[in-house]
Amino acid sequence: MASDVEVARAAARQRAHAYNQRIVRALREGGGRIGDGSLIDNGHLVLLLHTTGSRSARGHLTPLYYTVDGGGDGVDGGHGHGRIVVVAARGGMDSNPDWYFNLLATPRVVAEVGAERAEFIARPVTDPAERDRLFRRHADQHPVFDDFARRTRRRFPVIVLERADRPAPG
Repeated sequence: MASDVEVARAAARQRAHAYNQRIVRALREGGGRIGDGSLIDNGHLVLLLHTTGSRSARGHLTPLYYTVDGGGDGVDGGHGHGRIVVVAARGGMDSNPDWYFNLLATPRVVAEVGAERAEFIARPVTDPAERDRLFRRHADQHPVFDDFARRTRRRFPVIVLERADRPAPG
C-alpha cells in the first residue's frame, strides 16, 4: 500500500503533467506564444524541449522558460548567433528535474522555439562565472527563479542549447 507521501507525490506529478500539457497545447495553438496571461505571465519566453528518457529511451516533452544569450529570441537567436539558456530549477525542489538527466545522457535535443523547431546540442555550463552571469540574466527576465533559489540550497544547473547545424564558436 502506498504511503501518504507517495500518494501526494503522485498527485503532484499528475497536476504538473496536466498543467504542462495545457501549456504545450496553448503554445502550439498560438504559434509559439501564449498571449492572454492565463497560463504564463505575458512577456515570458517559453520553449518546448524534446528529450529522450535517460532510463526509458522514450520521448519526453517539457515546456521551459528560456532566455537568449547573444541576441534575439528565436531558434537562431534572431540573428543567427544567440544561444538559448534554460535553468534546471524544478520549481525550487531539492533535486534536478528529469529532463536535465535526459539531456545529460543524450545531449542532442529538439526544441520548439516560437513557431520554429530545430535540433540543438545541450551543454551544461561548467564555468562558475558564466553560470552565474547566465543565471542572473535568466532570473532578471523570469523573477520566479529567484523565488525558486530561495526554496533550496541546491545550485541550479544552467544549460546552453546551441544549434546542432551551426559550427561551434572559436
